[in-house]
Amino acid sequence: MRYVNKISAPISASPCSNVHKKTPVILDTDIGGDIDDTWALAMMLKSPELDVKLVVTATGDTTYRAKIVARMLEIGGRTDVPVRELSNLGEERGVGQGA
Repeated sequence: MRYVNKISAPISASPCSNVHKKTPVILDTDIGGDIDDTWALAMMLKSPELDVKLVVTATGDTTYRAKIVARMLEIGGRTDVPVRELSNLGEERGVGQGA
């Protein structure tokens, strides 16, 4: 005997599924030490659900890390995203974007 499972009622989408609101994101990264943050930034830039607003580098050689981020943003066509590096004293410095 053969059994066939059928869904008799249509599956309805969530009422919120038609809303295309992006979630704003600020990424605090130590990019350049290993691959994890590189993948995270690439995923965020391609995600239709996320809106990357700012990327901050705050550990180690922040200038080197900020340059990596700026280059990735350039390659990804997202030069509108500001990059900031914080020194060990919390001093903010902008990278690119006229900062």
